[in-house]
Amino acid sequence: MFSVNEEMVDKESEIFSILIASKDISLLCTPGKIEISIEQGVEKEMIEHVLMSIASVDSSLSMELDIYCNYEEIERYAGKGYKIMVYRRIDDKYRVSFSIPFSRDEPLLNLAEDIFRMKEQGGFKRTILWEGDMKKIKRLHEVLSKKGHWEIKEIHYREDLK
Repeated sequence: MFSVNEEMVDKESEIFSILIASKDISLLCTPGKIEISIEQGVEKEMIEHVLMSIASVDSSLSMELDIYCNYEEIERYAGKGYKIMVYRRIDDKYRVSFSIPFSRDEPLLNLAEDIFRMKEQGGFKRTILWEGDMKKIKRLHEVLSKKGHWEIKEIHYREDLK
């Protein structure tokens, strides 16, 4: 368990990644991505909190999500604020790749509902690409900490990767 302290601030430019975690949710943050891992026991409200927290730090982000559904259901997902990127038929279903923007609340709340259902099949893991920096990562930790108990569990420095 770590806290943002003077030593971390002094070595800020050398940090490669920071793992921010709460019970059953973790966010591995680097300057290029956020890896989200959500275990089965997480409540929907906590998923909403994570997504909204990320959006409040950087609303230009989006998450890609592949969904297998009937053709008729594609429009329903689009109506939830999901942007269709590509789809193709696989047997009697369609594999649809959606992009969910973090710039609007409605798609994020719908995404939280879908993640809540998906995680029951063994957890949920996704990577979001971003142009992050230590300022954004620290801000994300601050915003997350407004609800629940969020800790910086691990800090990896560039020198550790050698």
